[in-house]
Order: sequence, then structure tokens, then C-alpha cells
Amino acid sequence: MTEANPPHLLLYCISPKDDELLLKVLKQSELVYEVTNSKSRLINRLKDGINKLILLATPSLESSVKLYYQCLLEVPDEELCRHAFLVACAKHEEQLAFNYFQSRVIDDYIVARPLYELHRPIALCYAQLEKLGINLHKASVALPLQVQGEGDGPLQALQEGVERKRKLRCEFESLLEQFDQAIAQADAHLAKEDVSTEDIGLLRLLLQELQQNSFRPSLIRLQHRTLHLLDALLLKLAQPEENTADPVPEQQEQEQEQDNPQQLQVNNEARASRILMVEDDNLAATMGKRLIESMGLGFDWAPSGRRALALLQTKKFDLILMDINLPDTDGLLIADQLPNMHCINSDTVVAVLTGNKQKAMVQRAVKAGAKHYLIKPLQKDTLSKLCSKYHLKAHH
Repeated sequence: MTEANPPHLLLYCISPKDDELLLKVLKQSELVYEVTNSKSRLINRLKDGINKLILLATPSLESSVKLYYQCLLEVPDEELCRHAFLVACAKHEEQLAFNYFQSRVIDDYIVARPLYELHRPIALCYAQLEKLGINLHKASVALPLQVQGEGDGPLQALQEGVERKRKLRCEFESLLEQFDQAIAQADAHLAKEDVSTEDIGLLRLLLQELQQNSFRPSLIRLQHRTLHLLDALLLKLAQPEENTADPVPEQQEQEQEQDNPQQLQVNNEARASRILMVEDDNLAATMGKRLIESMGLGFDWAPSGRRALALLQTKKFDLILMDINLPDTDGLLIADQLPNMHCINSDTVVAVLTGNKQKAMVQRAVKAGAKHYLIKPLQKDTLSKLCSKYHLKAHH
């Protein structure tokens, strides 16, 4: 059942008394918010399908970050709602909060203990909600601005700028609507096994427009959904006509599972060293999985920076293979911030695995703390040397 008035903001608060002023400021705004101290409630809100802000106010910044990523790990990508992750922190934690913001670990932060800037929490929430498609900031185009001696030039320029921004937003919303319709149509055709090249062509065209759009940071979920659908459409077109009633042999089923990184299975051998591959390309992840597991090593895969951070704070790894260009962040930002996160993988070796051969990027990787800079694709000899150097144990 759909909520009549769903919250714009979920505030996870351990001690309401410590954040009494923040709660008072929120109450005076137009924000619909919910306050909870339940981890299960937080998880449920992350997968309720409603765009929102998640604001964590726990005793420390570190505990807020840890809690969020623990909850994130329990929500599958396909169930995760679009949201922004904010933290309330103390004044002495501001530098660390800024570092987390720079590294995309958090989307923003509020210095709330004490809360000096009474209007900043509302301005910040409105700005983050606007990125999620929720506009509570109803600005008037007729600005009360008086400029003496210069005519109406400056005021007219401001009005034109606001109108231009409004038109861009309308164009963007129209593009999203076209995308939703195209996906629904292609999905219906796929279900009826009536796939056509027109479906694929339209999705590719719209995807290209979205990738070039200035609102791209808010489109990661939609792009992944489209890419997965394209994979399914292309696979269906490539299959020859055959009797679909015939069962798939068990061996062939296993091979198909290996070809799909979304279904990568974790090696359950506790004695084998584990490698985390942070890679958004399905094919590269599949090849990496085959190579790593063929050498008797455990394998985990993270297709995004946020998913990698969730794994890194909850599961111990012996080596991290880090791509640079991820859909939601820069892999080097994660590598740079990892030693300061005080988690179980703060001292885990990071090896950059990328197709970028530029010298400047190598220097950036070294500065970020990466121990190795590898060029794709991952080779068996290279991985064997890393295993030997860091004493990684294989399961035989």
C-alpha cells in the first residue's frame, strides 16, 4: 500500500536530546521526516522504492558510516531506492567528514554538535532532494532585487537564467519519461519473446543522451537497469530458434552462471585468501572471476564504489583490485580514504586495475596509496606474482 505522505527524510537518531536543535529546525521546515533508532527500519526504508534522504546521527561519524554500509550490504541493488546519504557530526569531526565527502563515501554532512548554522540543514536537504527529483524549494522568478544606476540588465539576466534552468529540468524529466516508456516496451517484448532491433536501437540512443546529460550523477540506477535489459535483448536475438521446453544441462547452467557477474557465487572455502574486484564492467568481472577462482582463491565483486565500501567494512580481503572509473565515484578516492576509515581492510593491499596508461594517472594512484598499477586485462602471471608477494593462500 502506497503511503499517503511518504517522508523526504529518514533521520536515524540514537539520542534525540543530543540533536534537539536539529530536530527543531527540521520541524520548522516543509520537510516530511521520520525519526527512528531501528536498524531494521533503516533497511526497510532503503528498499521501499521511495526517493529520500538518509541522515544518520549516531555518537560518532565513524559509527554512522559503518552502520549505513552495513545496512547497504543487506539490500540488493535491484531493491535499493534512490537516496542520498548524509551524516550529522560534531565540530571536531568536520575534517574527516569533508574527506568522506570528497571521497564520495557520504553525499554531504551537517555539523550539528553544536549546530551553528540554523538554516544550513534545510538548504542542504532541499539541494539533495532536488537531485533526487523532489523540489521543495519554490523559488520565485520575480526576484526582489534592486540595482541602482544600471537599469534592469542584471535582474533580467537572473530571470533568464532561472527560466533556462527550469527548461533544462523539464527537458530532463521528459527524457526520463521517454526512457521509462522505452524500457517498459522492451521488457514487454522480451517477456513475449517478440524482441526487435528497434527496441535495442531506441534504448541505446536514449542511453547515449542520458550519458551526455548534465544530470548524469542521478542516473546510475536507470543506466544499470537499461544495460542489463540490453544484455538480455541481445542474448535473446543471438539465440537460434529451438525447442525451449528442453531442459538446460547442469553443466551448461553452471557455465551460464559464471558468465553473469550479477550471480557471482562466493567461494565458501574459509582457508582460501579472498580478492575483491571493484569493477563496473560485466565482462571484465566475469573474466576476473574465472581467473581468480581457477587459481583456488576466493572472489567477491563490487560493481560500484558504494557497494565496494559496504563490503570493505564488513568482510576481510587479502587483496583489492580497484578500477578507477566507477559509475558513482573514482576508485582512487576509495583507495586514498581506506587507510583512514579504521575498518578491517584499512591495511589491505590495493592494486589498481585499469585500462588507463597515462603517466599522470599512475602518479595519482601512487599518491592514493595503491601498491601496484596493472593494465587490463588481468593476466595469470601478474596475479601469481601478487599471490607470491603477499602470501595469498589458495584452496586445493
